[in-house]
Amino acid sequence: MIKHILIMLYNQKKKFTAVIFEQALVFIALSVSLTVALDTFRSYQSPGKLDVDNVVYFGYLIGRNQDSQLSGMAVEAMDVVKERLEKKTYVESISECLQFIPYLRPAQYYWGDSVSFVSGKKVFAHFKGTDEAAEVVFKPDIIRGRWFRNGERVNGLYPAVITEQLAVASEIENPIGKIVFLNGRTYSIVGIVSGIKEAVLEESFPSIVVPVSVLLPTGSTGNYEELAARIKPGYEDDFANDFYLEWNRAWKSNGQVEPCLGLLSQGKRAGMEKSVIKTVSVVIPALFLLLFTLIGTVGINLIDVEKRKRELALRVACGASKKSIMNMIIAQNAVITGISSIPGIIVILLSFPWETSLPVVGFTVVLTLMLSVLCALYPAFKIFSMKPVELLKEE
Repeated sequence: MIKHILIMLYNQKKKFTAVIFEQALVFIALSVSLTVALDTFRSYQSPGKLDVDNVVYFGYLIGRNQDSQLSGMAVEAMDVVKERLEKKTYVESISECLQFIPYLRPAQYYWGDSVSFVSGKKVFAHFKGTDEAAEVVFKPDIIRGRWFRNGERVNGLYPAVITEQLAVASEIENPIGKIVFLNGRTYSIVGIVSGIKEAVLEESFPSIVVPVSVLLPTGSTGNYEELAARIKPGYEDDFANDFYLEWNRAWKSNGQVEPCLGLLSQGKRAGMEKSVIKTVSVVIPALFLLLFTLIGTVGINLIDVEKRKRELALRVACGASKKSIMNMIIAQNAVITGISSIPGIIVILLSFPWETSLPVVGFTVVLTLMLSVLCALYPAFKIFSMKPVELLKEE
């Protein structure tokens, strides 16, 4: 039967070329949209999500043209604010950070540099500063070792925590206790976390976390400072009011320093919404194209069956059963779909990583074959209403 269908399609190639081309476009569009959706879901599920529920970030920003004296004053004022806020009963812990807090900036704006291992391996990684309190505030997923403590030294070296992505890239079997070099300083690895996601729908970048006191010593100056506080649920407004109140008390200068505050959960949600909108903008047109193609395929099948009534009636008169004719119509649709999926399969496998594209291609092939069969059912079912004797009498 398949050989007969292929010969028939070849003999009527002008008629079916447009159908095959249209279905190929649908296959590609559907595969791309499903790949984007699957890739987005996998990125969301990838390790490294920090717990930002009930976490508030706060700090200040200084205009670029301000002098170092103003920056020093801002640091001192924020130290006072932090000390006072830590005494609030609804505040569980406050962490001072540098390039550590997630969802505040695009991933490309986090600091990065080469990290050198004792083995001689160099890996480009994002480097971040924070303190002991970050373990309570963000609850990182520590898979080996531990988090570092404020002011500690490990065999005279500063402690560091690395992500599993950096551990894999280093090609060191057990990095705990190993020495790494970053920006002219030497660190001893005390722990490994599953990852640190900088954007909720992106995978964790290889990163190293070191004490913020090393990157930003007490009294040092800068254009900004960022802190994060874990608070009890329902106290967001209280924290905001207390923060601005304490800042206005501590800040004595009229310089261009702007305090800032926000919920990290809102930043996380905003990042997810952007990616979801992007994914939906790809999926919806593909679904509409699929719908229109299904309608068109049903129509083409109906026209084809109508034009071939006398041929099909002759087959029945020669001994073919209506069921076999019906199966032939369905098989014809399946063959067309199979042929049209070949260029789509090639495009998707060459355009996306195999671990993502292979399951999508398999699912899309099965889905399109099922839909092609469904599109052929009604036209094929019309064969049962044929009266071969009457059709063969017509001329």
